[in-house]
Amino acid sequence: VPADGGFDVAAVVQRDLDRVISTQARQTILDIDAALARIEQGTYGYSAISGMPIPRERLEAIPETTVLAAEKVSGVGPR
Repeated sequence: VPADGGFDVAAVVQRDLDRVISTQARQTILDIDAALARIEQGTYGYSAISGMPIPRERLEAIPETTVLAAEKVSGVGPR
């Protein structure tokens, strides 16, 4: 609470931003762990939907991706 007794909007906004960033960071860790598991299983680099190979360029841009760009755009699956 500010010294004048008013509501500190900046503090509330910062707390919300911290919460969003924390949630995104946790999701990124989960995505990386899942990609590492796919590497161990030998399924990394293949679409979880169609089984088709994911282009190297897409994997370089989004290493944790699990679907082809066309599948993502069509809303067929996650990332």
